[in-house]
Amino acid sequence: QGELGKYTVTKAWEKTSSETTSYDIDALSHMVDMTYYTGQNYMIAEIEAEAFSNFTSLASVAFPKRTYGVTIGDYAFYYCTGLKEVGIASTVLDSIGKNAFWMCSLLSEIALPESVAVIGDGAFAQYHGKAIALPEGLESIGSRTFYWSQLAELYVPKSIQTIGEEA
Repeated sequence: QGELGKYTVTKAWEKTSSETTSYDIDALSHMVDMTYYTGQNYMIAEIEAEAFSNFTSLASVAFPKRTYGVTIGDYAFYYCTGLKEVGIASTVLDSIGKNAFWMCSLLSEIALPESVAVIGDGAFAQYHGKAIALPEGLESIGSRTFYWSQLAELYVPKSIQTIGEEA
């Protein structure tokens, strides 16, 4: 078991081909500036604001099971119009930033991990899935989180403390 390291994803897509259609966050070590990495355990501290913003050819993103303490920054996947799949269900995700997945018009299903405590304003605006299960433990849903979405069903857990306007 190696030492624990961490890194931050910052505009990672600028370092890849415009032809890239899937992104395995586990393989990002050669594409991002890493603060520290050794062994097999690491932590993605943050997917920074706008890290994948406007990356229209991105079709899928997969987070490895061993990542934890993750935050997805504001506009991180904004306008990723080709994004169809986000594999975060087995990640320990703390929060999803403002407008993080806004305009991801092909994203039709997402499973949120139990660890999410905060979903920012507009995070899933224009989400095209019919349902989304908000995990127990979720404390805050921002304003317009599901604005212009096509949700037919939404489970709101008892742990919710605040719900923003037009959520």
